[in-house]
Amino acid sequence: MEQNMPNGRYDNRPPSGILKRRHIENQDENDLNNAGDTETQRLCSTSNDDDVNEPLPLYDQFRTIPREDETRITSTTSKFFVKLFKYISVILCCAIVLVGGVISKACVLILGNGAKVYEGTENALDHDVIRVWSYIILLCMLLTPEVFTMGYSLYRIIMKKENPLELKTVLLGGLLELLSAFGEGILFIKVLPYLDATFACLAFPLISFAPICVNIQEKWTSYSHNKEVTSKCRKIRNLCFAIIAFILQAGGLVSCFSGLFTPVNANGKNETNTNFMQFLNINYTYVWTFVGLILASLRYWENFVKRDFHFPFGLTIRARGLQEKLDGSRFKTSFIFAFVKSSFLVGFTFLVIVVLEKETYASSYVNVGNGDGRNIYHRILYLLELGSERSRYSRIITALVYVFATQAGCALAVFFFGRVACLTLIQRLAYASPVITVTPVISALTAALTTFKEQHPDNGLINFVGLGREYGYLERYVDWNTVISLDHGNMVAFVIVGLILGWLGKILVTTFIWSPQQIKLERTEVLFVKAQYGGPLIDQALMLNRRQFEKEYSESLRARAAISEMKQIGAEPLSRNHRLSRRYTLPKNYKFTPMLFLCATMWHETKQEMTQILTSIMRLDKDHHRRKDAKDSDSFNFEVHVMFDDAMERGKGKDEQPKANSYVKQLCELIPVAAEKVELEEEVGTPIIYSTPYGGKLVFTLPHGNKMIVHLKDKEKIRHRKRWSQCMYMYYILGYLQSEKKKYDLDNIFILALDGDVDFQPKAVHLLLDRMKKNPDVGAACGRIHPTGSGPVVWFQKFEYAVGHWLQKTAEHVLGCVLCSPGCFSMFRGSALVEDNVMHTYTSMATEAHHHLQWDQGEDRWLCTLLLKQGWRIEYSAASDSYTFAPEEFKEFYNQRRRWGPSTMANILDILNDSKLTVRNNTYISWGYIVYQVGLMASSIIAPATVILVVAESYKSVFDWDATASLLVALIPVVIFVILCYTTKPDFQILVAAILTIIYALVMLAVMVILIAGIASGGLLEPNNIFVITLVGLYFFTGIVHPHELLCLAHGLLYYLCVPSAFIFLMVYSLTNMNNVSWGTRESKKPEETQETQAQNESLEGETGSAKPIEVKSQNLSIQHSHPDNEGSYSCGLCNICSCSIGVRPTAHAYKPLPKSEPKKEKGIKRRPTIRRNTKPQASKPNQGNEKRVSVKQMKKWISQVGTAGNLTTAKVRALSRRQKNKKLSPAVATSAQEKALQLGDELTEDQAHCSSQEVHLEMTDTESEVDSIRLKEESTEGLRWVMDGTFEDAHFDFNLPPDERKFWKYLIEQYLEPLDMSKEEKEKVSADLKELRNKMSGAYFFANALWIVLNFALQKSVELHLSFEFQGKTVEANVVAVLFLVFFLIILIIQFICMLVHRWSTALHVLASTPLKWADGREDIKSHTVGQKEERRRQNQSFERTPTSTCNSPAQSEISRGAAHYNQAYEPDGEYDDVIENKPRDLEANYSQVGEEIYSSVQESVETEPKRLLESTTQAATVTNGVGKRNMPPTPPPIPEKPHEMKVRFPSYTKAKPANGTARM
Repeated sequence: MEQNMPNGRYDNRPPSGILKRRHIENQDENDLNNAGDTETQRLCSTSNDDDVNEPLPLYDQFRTIPREDETRITSTTSKFFVKLFKYISVILCCAIVLVGGVISKACVLILGNGAKVYEGTENALDHDVIRVWSYIILLCMLLTPEVFTMGYSLYRIIMKKENPLELKTVLLGGLLELLSAFGEGILFIKVLPYLDATFACLAFPLISFAPICVNIQEKWTSYSHNKEVTSKCRKIRNLCFAIIAFILQAGGLVSCFSGLFTPVNANGKNETNTNFMQFLNINYTYVWTFVGLILASLRYWENFVKRDFHFPFGLTIRARGLQEKLDGSRFKTSFIFAFVKSSFLVGFTFLVIVVLEKETYASSYVNVGNGDGRNIYHRILYLLELGSERSRYSRIITALVYVFATQAGCALAVFFFGRVACLTLIQRLAYASPVITVTPVISALTAALTTFKEQHPDNGLINFVGLGREYGYLERYVDWNTVISLDHGNMVAFVIVGLILGWLGKILVTTFIWSPQQIKLERTEVLFVKAQYGGPLIDQALMLNRRQFEKEYSESLRARAAISEMKQIGAEPLSRNHRLSRRYTLPKNYKFTPMLFLCATMWHETKQEMTQILTSIMRLDKDHHRRKDAKDSDSFNFEVHVMFDDAMERGKGKDEQPKANSYVKQLCELIPVAAEKVELEEEVGTPIIYSTPYGGKLVFTLPHGNKMIVHLKDKEKIRHRKRWSQCMYMYYILGYLQSEKKKYDLDNIFILALDGDVDFQPKAVHLLLDRMKKNPDVGAACGRIHPTGSGPVVWFQKFEYAVGHWLQKTAEHVLGCVLCSPGCFSMFRGSALVEDNVMHTYTSMATEAHHHLQWDQGEDRWLCTLLLKQGWRIEYSAASDSYTFAPEEFKEFYNQRRRWGPSTMANILDILNDSKLTVRNNTYISWGYIVYQVGLMASSIIAPATVILVVAESYKSVFDWDATASLLVALIPVVIFVILCYTTKPDFQILVAAILTIIYALVMLAVMVILIAGIASGGLLEPNNIFVITLVGLYFFTGIVHPHELLCLAHGLLYYLCVPSAFIFLMVYSLTNMNNVSWGTRESKKPEETQETQAQNESLEGETGSAKPIEVKSQNLSIQHSHPDNEGSYSCGLCNICSCSIGVRPTAHAYKPLPKSEPKKEKGIKRRPTIRRNTKPQASKPNQGNEKRVSVKQMKKWISQVGTAGNLTTAKVRALSRRQKNKKLSPAVATSAQEKALQLGDELTEDQAHCSSQEVHLEMTDTESEVDSIRLKEESTEGLRWVMDGTFEDAHFDFNLPPDERKFWKYLIEQYLEPLDMSKEEKEKVSADLKELRNKMSGAYFFANALWIVLNFALQKSVELHLSFEFQGKTVEANVVAVLFLVFFLIILIIQFICMLVHRWSTALHVLASTPLKWADGREDIKSHTVGQKEERRRQNQSFERTPTSTCNSPAQSEISRGAAHYNQAYEPDGEYDDVIENKPRDLEANYSQVGEEIYSSVQESVETEPKRLLESTTQAATVTNGVGKRNMPPTPPPIPEKPHEMKVRFPSYTKAKPANGTARM
């Protein structure tokens, strides 16, 4: 029946087919509260949000609305600048690629002009010297990209592992590369000095001839082997394009060979013969050009090979196999080929200079000699020496070197920014468009210069660009060679024809650059086939070298990896060196939908902390829905798992049945609150409750259909604490769901580890997932953690976190791997966790003292240590922001760092001790990175002693004390604190540390004043001052490049003042309390049970004497919940089909008249908070298709049948539900129901005593055949008292946990997670071992610091090791040891600063790649709605509900409507017979409608005949309800229609009746 929902929407509820009748008692809540039935009052009372949230009076409408922290949401200004940055990057990349390509080509033409043959004998020797040096510079231009290739390939060979080389592959590939090198040498060393500039620009695109031939073969093979008719047209089109490109390129080569476009100069200079035979006999320039273009084009054949070449007569060329082998060892072959090509080009260049061009030199010295005895070859080489001796040569040669540097820089910039365009997904605008524009632009410029020279014969390029006055001496050499002489019209035609023949053919063969298939932030070896950086033809290289078949490349890598791994099976354990399967790419069209599991660990979080993480989850749910609707390629599926430690608590009585603690209740109350903050109109459905071997679990359905599962851990059944919770969800997701249930592909599973108080935006999750997609070697990724809170302790941590992320984590990311991925917000790859020595090792129980320290105190860092040792990479994403609450109290902060400090040192020492294994397995960790970590560890160990020396130096400067006194005054408080930490309790230690922190902060303030005074007085060159200035400058610049976090620098002053506390007292406290393995934060004592709590416990455990039994009159007509004190009330039902409540004339003291206004609610009557009611249909309804679920309300009614709430177990619920389900519908149901309905009017005058009741006792015998005796025995011990709590009263309990899941949990608990039950002797032994470890470690630590202090003090006293130098007339002296120590710290700081800059660049690329070009992309951060917005929406809904939809003309109708409203407000349907109704036959639906109509007709007839009597006595009205499974929100009863026959019990799917005008919508 279509109902008017409270939120203003119409909801088509599914049919229930029942008309339930329930008794309504007209009394105030105070009467109910004073009743003696405490058990029924507490368990069977319902909660109504409308009752709790009463409307305030008009004079009390003022509100306080909490505001959301806007600093955690990207502001509109920031979004504007990010979008602006994206558009600027498009323009910048496009401009640099275009302008850089044009300048690079222009510089190539200038260098070619420098090597041309000069006419005449004037200054002939000068010309020859410049010409020879021009050849050398041209050689350097060709060698530059090969040097870059060798350098990068060598780095990848050292850092990465590739397939071994095959001799056949090296020989075949090397031969092709050698031929291409020969072609490049011909073009740029032999031919370019003789070519006209315009002709050269038009001829360079012909370098794609060999790729076009390969492309034709591939397209023809693809077409001929294609069997799909739908793709024939597309393949025919591609084949036509390839043929057209071949024809154009062939025409260009023929034209080049025949010299058709080399007319005679009009002035007779530099004449070029047009006679074909004479041309061959005299000038071989164009023959060399033709050969050079064809040979040079062989370099790019690999990018156009997709399969082997098949020719007639069975001839096959295994091109695909060769290409795959070259890809498999790309960097090894690239290094070899680059070295061979470089050697060949060097030899070919000197061959050209000395042999091929020996007759073209103009000077007599080269041709004749000067009697020095040198032959012609030695005289030519001697020209290189002359170039460095004569000043008139040096200026021109230097200018040519600058031209070469410009060309190399521009070519490298074009490659770099072209790569950036591909990484940030702007390839079409900033890569393809400018690259194809370079050739037309440079051709037009050279043609314009040729025309300019025709008009001004004595001018060249220098004058053409307006630099003739300053650089006139370069006019002849810094120029473009112009041989062709045409008028303007012919020159335009010449350029157009040349572009059509060469440039257009190249565009047709490289159309794939307009449809990129890579994902964002892809690796260079995926974007480009060959490792080629720069070069003379950078635009052609970018077009032909851009990888075309990325999907095939990925598949070939997977195939090779599989073969490689199969070869290793059985031989030795697979190390990361052999696991190449993770080095594959994910092309854009690859259907990759990650499955993300959000796994949060909770314990004793506050209300604000829980709200923070729940709101973040709701944001992600909304973002997932939005992206899924938009078909976003970055979308993923997700599921939430919350592992709740110590979720159960037990009373002190004999009954030890657990119940949910206050934190669980708080979580359940906050889930709908968080949903409303994100979705104003959507709510979270009521949970499904399961009893599990570890406690229980709640399954929620989020507003957009995603699941959130809360695992309630009972520490009496399963091991508690965070590490064991992580083991739970890892084994459940990666073991049970993936292996047992086969639900997900392991390669697509990712786990997002969360703390119970983290706050994040969906964008942060996507950024971490991008890291996983980019590099399959990444096993974990973490983001930027922002501490939140208030107070000086939090301010200190804000700067500490900022510097740690800005410098330390970025250095770890760039130099090697991040050592720790914090568990509060980190993503892990499923395939990384399941590897050997990772997840299974993580479940190991601590057996030694250092295990407790490393494993239990720093579980996140230990998990990362296991991943690093196994060879996985851990990365840091600075753009992925998350917020977590930091300790605000000094004591809590010290206790937190007491866990973190020693565990950090233990894990780093573990990696350093196993450095050989780590370096061998992990290709990202090198020995240099190990040395870097050793340096950091050494500096952290002696940090307390260093700070003590700084404090002593400040005493010496401020009070003018000697060194001994200053050191003693600085050292004595520290020694006293060490003694106190060994002898007193931790609370007293923290108190002393707090006092010393304040004292030493004043000392550090004095030190700061002295430093500023020293700098102001001119002591800039003192080592301490230099170090401080450098440190402050680096921090300030680092803050500037992090504009969103710039305010963190404001807390740097507090951090400086607290340096002694952080580096001395905190370290002393951490080491001396190493034996304390408690958590230290969020510790809460169990509160004493109050009288109210005891009363509630007693109500749960009380006797059943006050509970009212179920009374049954007959099989077909029952009277339910008849109370002895409620005389005069009838509750009639027709065999679970329909029920109706009708009030009759009351007996004495039994009824009160029906009030004409709503009864006044007493203050102080508060109902137990429950899960908020769901107003929207759930994806899976509680009982639909599942007969193993019962409502919690029904379970409360069964308490009277089992004795007490504590006796209700899963086995008893199963038996009761089975008995309820076995109730069958009688064949005469319809007839009996109709007869009873017809007699309803007569029963209105009968006395209540005519109805007798009899108590029914259900036997608690198991009738379930689908469960075995072992499970029944287990279920008989699973108490459900925690389910009966008011928190879950609107939920449904599912007693049919899947057998395989139950088996999994039992196995996991038995094997790994059994609660620890240590004897007193074992506890004492562990405590003694921890104290012994504490004494050893702290003793060694203090001894190292003592050595450092003694060493410095002894060197100052006994040995005069000082550095002295003069500066501005002053002698500056410095201690050698201090200088070395400061230099060491400065080197580490500079390394971290450089790594920070590199990481900031990669972060900027990541942000650009994640930002769409569309301005309104719909990816803005999801804000939380305020209370004011929700209240405004609620008032709108209420006003909509109060709007009348029809007019009730009859007073009786109005009175009945009021009675129905009062009924619905006090009681709601409970879904008692949902299991029966779900299985109702469809052919009874018409009978149900008929029965409902007849019941309504009889009631309406009674109202019309006896209106006065009915108005005086009736306390309820007949009510018709509708809905299956949706009992959480009762439908609003409509007014009575004017015509009785229009009222129907309708099923929306089958029965439709249009209401008459003025009739209320139902």
